[in-house]
Amino acid sequence: MAAKWIVSLAAICFLAPAAFPQQARDISSAGPGRASARKQLPAPTQWKITDVPVRPIFGNVVCGPSLSLYFREQSSTQNPLQAPVTRLTQDGKSTTFDLTNIPEAGGHAYIFAFGVDALGGIYAIAQGHDGASYLASYDRQGRYLGAAPLQQSVRASFLLPINNTRFLLAGMMPPRKGGDANPASLIALIDSQGTTLKSLAGPEESKSGSFLPASRRFFNPAVELGAARVGSDGYVYLFKASATPQVQVLDSRGNMVRGLHLAVPAPGAQAFDFFLIGKSIAAVYQIDGQSADNGRQIVGLYDDVTGEPLMTLAKDAPGILACSQGSTLAVLRPLPNHFFALGKVSLN
Repeated sequence: MAAKWIVSLAAICFLAPAAFPQQARDISSAGPGRASARKQLPAPTQWKITDVPVRPIFGNVVCGPSLSLYFREQSSTQNPLQAPVTRLTQDGKSTTFDLTNIPEAGGHAYIFAFGVDALGGIYAIAQGHDGASYLASYDRQGRYLGAAPLQQSVRASFLLPINNTRFLLAGMMPPRKGGDANPASLIALIDSQGTTLKSLAGPEESKSGSFLPASRRFFNPAVELGAARVGSDGYVYLFKASATPQVQVLDSRGNMVRGLHLAVPAPGAQAFDFFLIGKSIAAVYQIDGQSADNGRQIVGLYDDVTGEPLMTLAKDAPGILACSQGSTLAVLRPLPNHFFALGKVSLN
């Protein structure tokens, strides 16, 4: 499930938006808890053709203010960790930012993860050529403001700005000399000076993971497929994409408010993203295995207070679920003219 790091356009498909039905329909009955039926995720509407040419997206799509999307595209001539960030707004217009020119990191740094705050300020976890990691900050136009060294080197998976002084950081740290040969997981609350305020990694994240057969790279899905978002209630929702997905609801100081265990909605389903939809948590899964549903994506809706399953939705329409605001999901999809289109799904 390293697909969260590199999104395959072949899996998205090229279809005209008019081909999609607009109403949800029952496709099966079965589901845990109060989930009485699996339905189709409503098809996206309000499509807007963008000015962004279609290329594979590297890493996560980050959600900004007013359903704006921030992401990096791959090219054959550039290291994806040094690719510019594209900001795509709901009018279909884009702006690109180069975040790599960080003097503290020796100039042309590698950007492992970035996040956007509620006002559009941009923050990034950068790594210099000496292996040291930094928290870099930029204004909403991508202008560089400064950087602070972290207390440890980290291959960051995601970064959530809680405000301009506190950040939730997750990723993998290199093995310690003379210690365990496997990389160690990091989930921590840090401040704007790069100081670790509180560790949020539990025993499961520390012990889980394995080497991928093809690349021999150590991969920990709980951390590397995880994510975090700030809810409308002001709490931080930390999603750990382990075999049994968990959501930890935290205050701004990293104190646990409640912990939720999410029931996996189908055999072989691996969680790889989540969104906050009204009073619900929407976890996105891909089904792997030998069943006829292999490769299919489904969305599980859960109560955000109890974690109880509410409904399972099959995502058959092409596109990337990219961002949420209120009860609306933003969807990004390539068109036959080789530009992306931006649509909306309403889950009222």
